[in-house]
Amino acid sequence: MAEKRYFWLKLYDDFFTSKRIKKLRSIAGGDTYTIIYLKMQLKALKTDGYLYFDGVMSDFAEELALDLDESAEDVKITINYLMSVNLLETNDGEEYKLPFLDNCIGSENASAQRVREHRAKQKEATIKVEAKTNAERQNAYRAKKLCEENGHIPYIEDYVNKKRYGGNYYICFKRDKCECVICGGNDELCMHHIDGYYENKPQNNYQNKMITLCRKCHSNIHAGEPIPTKILESIGYYDISNESNEICNKDVTEVKRVGNAEKEIEIDIEKDKKEIKEKRFTPPTLEEVKAYCKERNNTVDPETFIDFYTAKGWCVGKNKMKDWRACVRTWERNRNEKKTQNAFNDFKQTDYDWDEINSQIGYNAPQGP
Repeated sequence: MAEKRYFWLKLYDDFFTSKRIKKLRSIAGGDTYTIIYLKMQLKALKTDGYLYFDGVMSDFAEELALDLDESAEDVKITINYLMSVNLLETNDGEEYKLPFLDNCIGSENASAQRVREHRAKQKEATIKVEAKTNAERQNAYRAKKLCEENGHIPYIEDYVNKKRYGGNYYICFKRDKCECVICGGNDELCMHHIDGYYENKPQNNYQNKMITLCRKCHSNIHAGEPIPTKILESIGYYDISNESNEICNKDVTEVKRVGNAEKEIEIDIEKDKKEIKEKRFTPPTLEEVKAYCKERNNTVDPETFIDFYTAKGWCVGKNKMKDWRACVRTWERNRNEKKTQNAFNDFKQTDYDWDEINSQIGYNAPQGP
């Protein structure tokens, strides 16, 4: 069943004392016309102050009278009066606007939305994001490069780093020397949120709220094993800026028991490593291209090759290049095909003296009968 939504109509305190309404009530049958005007406002509550003519009846007044359960004549008089004093507007006779109704409409959901927006603004004022200094940006850049150089680290996209880790993913890896802070291992590493990951708690992404763990230790922590106090102290977890200190153990990351073995988090490590390898294309140097062309003994000009793909941002078509050696081989193949085609074209265009050629090789052409 759809959730019921409540609307209300607010009247100005001078509604009945305003000159336009007093004039309407002074007309014979004016109280009826005033009631019709209030009914029109109530009908337009859910349509943001608009009334529509759907063509069910011959004109808008008759159709509105049908909806309001009023006489067509009374509705027609009311509409004409409202139009004359600018309390009702229309451009095409199919859409009618009650211009003063915008500020008189309220609903329960709209009120709740205003409360949420107010609370969100208060939260934004509480959590201030300070601009990073040049030293902090340089530190983040060097940390990212260190992660790229260590193939065992699951290298992630910048968008995920910013959204899920508050931009501190690489920095925490570098701080922990690219190894598990509990066992010292450096295989299958991941970043652990000590207080758990929640989208509405960006403070859980602070550097003193995340540590580097291997897959086994990560599973143990989520299974309930406590993090050693000395590790928490070493990263400043108990610093005054930490508001909760609610250490995350259970009920955050889903874990799965495999038989009687320890609980482990299902991570496709091989897929991650493959994606890392594919993303790590590095443009070749001029010396590398020269050496490869010399090895293949082709006629590709290394400088032209480098200049061409540098200008294209090392893209093949619209896609990033994955293997520059394959591109060299493609250039080599295209050049050979072009060379063969040019030689054939030169042969077809040459005007040979076949009698002279036959006499030189001693060939006697057969004579006719």
